[in-house]
Amino acid sequence: MTLRSRSITHYFRLFWPYLMLCAALSPLSCIQSYTPPAIKGTHTYLVVDGFINSGPDSTIFNLSNSTSLGDSLPPAPETGAQITIEGNGGFSSSLTELGNGRYGAPALFLDPSQQYRVAIQTVNGNQYLSTYVPVQQTPAIDSVSWVQQPTGVQIYVSTHDPNNLVNDYEWQYAESYEYHSAFNSALTVVNGAIEYRLANQSIYDCWVNTNSTDIFVGSSAGLSQKVIFEQPILFIPTSSVKLSVEYSILVKQLALTPDAYAFWQNLKANTQELGSILGPLPSEVAGNIQCVNDPALPVLGYISAGNLQQSRIFIFNDQISNWPYYYYCTDSLIYAGAYYPHFYNLGYLPFQPVGAFQVLIAWASCSDCRLIGPGDTSKPAFWR
Repeated sequence: MTLRSRSITHYFRLFWPYLMLCAALSPLSCIQSYTPPAIKGTHTYLVVDGFINSGPDSTIFNLSNSTSLGDSLPPAPETGAQITIEGNGGFSSSLTELGNGRYGAPALFLDPSQQYRVAIQTVNGNQYLSTYVPVQQTPAIDSVSWVQQPTGVQIYVSTHDPNNLVNDYEWQYAESYEYHSAFNSALTVVNGAIEYRLANQSIYDCWVNTNSTDIFVGSSAGLSQKVIFEQPILFIPTSSVKLSVEYSILVKQLALTPDAYAFWQNLKANTQELGSILGPLPSEVAGNIQCVNDPALPVLGYISAGNLQQSRIFIFNDQISNWPYYYYCTDSLIYAGAYYPHFYNLGYLPFQPVGAFQVLIAWASCSDCRLIGPGDTSKPAFWR
């Protein structure tokens, strides 16, 4: 998770009309550039992203360092750290470094009557401790549903707690989709010669796998029943490649304590909902992790503990209507002997034989799905 302060940006947006008026009235008095200290700042702080999984799944944490507003480089991973899960009843389990700032442990199967925290020691000698948190029992997901609207497809999640104990939730998702190239290539080029493509060399079907990056939280606090009905999770606009063939989304649900919910709701407001005059004002985002040897040193993140609930659905292109997704591709017929090297050097590939001496050619991106988008030909194990 990359956390960047956006407060300065928000203030500039609020005062932009006044800056424009100033420029119009006095062109010479408002042209001096100003770089706010927050943009020029070089401070980096530890970012802790993850939660303590009490169920049969692995516990995964990502450690990185925050970046300033003016920094175009991605956050640097925090490597070489030691992470331990500690229980107030004496439980202790260390995470293994998996590389690139990622740390993990197999299923912990924690005692729900105990409370747990995270202890982190970084290579620079800083020690971090979270507060002890209870193990939240996450109710099952009732449904993941979708509705086609005039401008796209909206995906929802619904849940409820039959014991009327859980109010607050966080959701994440992993989405996968299949797309095709415009032409199904039956030919390939090997050492300048045109050959038939083997079945395991197909470049017609590609798949993309991505994870959510936004914050999704919801609460049933104040309601007579602890029900979340059709919480919006993801909107897919009309003509998106995601629904051109087959699409799947795996929604993950985690119950939150009121404090954890307040943290994520505040972080969402500061990072996703700023930018308009009616939007929320930026505010401090305080987590439940502290640097032991330097309490004044900020730490970004919030530790929760609980079991994860998941639900997957599939959406097929023939289940939706008026989804005009297509590639603009044309083909040309040439004699096979004239194919190499002229057309190959121009960026064309053969994809279909016509008789004994001719082939159809097209731009490489028209017959190789790997050149269209970010996908590859690795079919997910769960794909239908």
